[in-house]
Amino acid sequence: MEVSDFKRYNLNYLAIIIGIIFIFRSIIISLSFNQITNSYLLKIIAIIVASLIAVLGIILFNKDYKITLALYIIAIIGLILGHYTGIYPFVFFALALILAYYEKDKSDNTNLIDSDSHFFGDEPKEIKKVPEKNLKLIPIVSLILIILLSLSITVVSDMEVNDRANAINITDLNAVTASEYGYPQVNITGKLTSSETFDSVSVKTYWYDELGTQISETYDSGIKSEIKKNQTYQLDSHYYGQKDAKMPIKAEIVVKDLKHDQIVYSKNVTY
Repeated sequence: MEVSDFKRYNLNYLAIIIGIIFIFRSIIISLSFNQITNSYLLKIIAIIVASLIAVLGIILFNKDYKITLALYIIAIIGLILGHYTGIYPFVFFALALILAYYEKDKSDNTNLIDSDSHFFGDEPKEIKKVPEKNLKLIPIVSLILIILLSLSITVVSDMEVNDRANAINITDLNAVTASEYGYPQVNITGKLTSSETFDSVSVKTYWYDELGTQISETYDSGIKSEIKKNQTYQLDSHYYGQKDAKMPIKAEIVVKDLKHDQIVYSKNVTY
């Protein structure tokens, strides 16, 4: 292939297509490993819309390269607002933006005057076609759509945070204390239920003495990681102190959603 043949191709198209391939590859993989929530679906929709906006930029490149540049920028913004975490699509979309600018001479928006026209000087002058008014509305509408999707993600995510915060409940709490050979021991049992599914949680108990000073913390041995909706789990927290150490008189049970780094339940137990 000669250099002149290579120059006929719009490399910004190729960069966008490669970026979109990475996007859909990551979406397919993430669907296999993540819990599907409404906010998660909205994020996927926002990312797909951003990809379609980039494709629209390809389609309109021959109409007006400036519209394409705007759409590529909006597509990158869409990936950010859609909480996309992969690096490669950003790299290829940014590369496409740069290439589209340098390939602007291939756009029909920038042409040389007809060879039959008369002009003064050694070179034909460049004339620019005025883009259709409707084309100018496309980036505006695209940006509004991305912003609306971003606001929807925020609202739905906040609702899900509130739902998770009220999902966990612990009942039938019972604390038993003992001291064997000078070693203080406490065992707290109970039943944990949830109205939501959690992919990864930790159940930790903080132990306090009579002055309110934390003297230890332990993980629950009965609940390992996942909590499923409408299932009942046995809570089993143990404290083993050093010989002749103080007996804790209060415990705080904390359930944390590790995936979202959010405390979803906290309860004080005095015995």
